[in-house]
Amino acid sequence: MSTELHNALAEAAEAGRAEFDLRDAATVIAPANRRVRRQRAGIAAFGTLGVVVVAGGFLWGMDTLGSLSAQNLDPAQQSEPPLDAPGQLAEVPWSTLALAAVTEPRAMGEMRVDSVAGMICHHASPQDDPRVARESDTNPAMQYTSIEDCTPVWFKNGPLTSDANGSSSMSNQPASLSSQTVVTNGSDRPLAIDTDSVFMWVETSPEAPTDTGLATYSGMIIGQSMWGMDGSNTALLDSAQETMVMAPGGSFVAHASATAMGGGGDALADLVTNGGTYTISFWARIHEANPKGDATYLIQLGEAHTFGVEVSD
Repeated sequence: MSTELHNALAEAAEAGRAEFDLRDAATVIAPANRRVRRQRAGIAAFGTLGVVVVAGGFLWGMDTLGSLSAQNLDPAQQSEPPLDAPGQLAEVPWSTLALAAVTEPRAMGEMRVDSVAGMICHHASPQDDPRVARESDTNPAMQYTSIEDCTPVWFKNGPLTSDANGSSSMSNQPASLSSQTVVTNGSDRPLAIDTDSVFMWVETSPEAPTDTGLATYSGMIIGQSMWGMDGSNTALLDSAQETMVMAPGGSFVAHASATAMGGGGDALADLVTNGGTYTISFWARIHEANPKGDATYLIQLGEAHTFGVEVSD
């Protein structure tokens, strides 16, 4: 490669980094019209409103990652490898910077085989990001969560994942729901996610947009659909940032459980009692070591799966 060509490519790469410096993807996808739920709650690290939620990680293929640390994974401090360094991307985890560059709009019901479904949650102020809110709290035991309206997007040729051995079970004494799946990184780059950010969407009518009937159980959302009438997606954000890195081909088990809190109108109790089908999907936040509170990037883990209500005593 000539020196002139190398310098030209380097300048182009630097311009691209500057364009996505805020990791906003604003030039690619416009933010959705927010319904501005932004319901925030501070909960003790081990108190989850009567709900048990587990996102457990089992990692294989770590030898390919070398000595990556949480600091190394910060996309604000780490640039992509030079354009004349083929193969080095295989050692660099997916970052919000990399995802912003491959963002495309996603419509309800649209299917793609070359892209991963995602959400970009644009924060009106840094404190709307639970990670930032927690940093400003003087009590390190507090864990913040929020419900956000986010822009549905595709990340073309992004961090595709697959899932296997997915299962779901219910019980009515008391009303409870449990589901788990084995998630595998199918991309050619490591995938860094915040383990505690993994949450599960339970949709009773996924093809019917709605702005009502939403219930949260810590790491689980139950509602008619994740799609709002304005075309946005609803996400459940968590403040904890325990990092897990999946090498290409690496896997972990995503597992969520919830128990009805009792009382009339409990969404989980209604689901168990009324029967029918429900669709489950798992979502996770792309890791940032030092989030600035401008946006949160989420990806869907594997596929959405539909189950029938099977109640056992």
